[in-house]
Amino acid sequence: MVELEVQGSRERTGLRLMRGLPGTSCALLVLAACVPEPTPVPIVEEPRHRLASEREFAQVLDVQILGSDTTFFHIHERPIVYACVSGSEMATQPLGGEWSPPGSPCDPGVVFSNPEYADQPLTHRVANTGVDLFHLIAVQNLRDRSELATLEAGVPGTVGVDNDWFRGSTIALGPGEVVAEHRHDVPTLMVLAWGGAVASVSSTGRTNMLMEPGAWAWFEPGTHYITGPDGLALRLVEFEVR
Repeated sequence: MVELEVQGSRERTGLRLMRGLPGTSCALLVLAACVPEPTPVPIVEEPRHRLASEREFAQVLDVQILGSDTTFFHIHERPIVYACVSGSEMATQPLGGEWSPPGSPCDPGVVFSNPEYADQPLTHRVANTGVDLFHLIAVQNLRDRSELATLEAGVPGTVGVDNDWFRGSTIALGPGEVVAEHRHDVPTLMVLAWGGAVASVSSTGRTNMLMEPGAWAWFEPGTHYITGPDGLALRLVEFEVR
């Protein structure tokens, strides 16, 4: 007997399903019961990809997927960049395709990007096959290619993403360390990925505090320096949106 797990009217996990007729997921009970594949939704309408901020040029998504949970099929059609806050073993399934093997958990502060969605949209769903919370902060670039800015070199930390749409760096601070004043020429999202609180102080004296992992803040073009006011080690990410 094959049992079909559902969440409301949608499949909860595709990892335990027997594939049946095209476009259906079937359970063999006394009689065959077939449930149509759910209709894909835009990424900002997928419940685990919470739209946390929307500006003319970008969207911020707070992505949280619990252990043993699976997203709806959702559509990626804009370049996107991610900061890992907490990792778990994850598997993915493209619409009409097979599940991938579970991958290794990402490390807090790791950055990665999928710029190709601008030219090759993807519809898929994602399953947390582990037990830990999978938590990312993501940014979608909404600009046209003709609007993208050219960035100068010289950002702090380790640059992990540098493509036509984003530049993302990871900054690790020990207790009491400070990131010297530096400049961003485009709007920049700062994400606290791991550790204690962090403060950003602009050249005008304005201070923004991020108090826990997963917290984020936008910064307009200009200069700022960064410090960990509670004296704890931390890891943060800066995403420049071109």
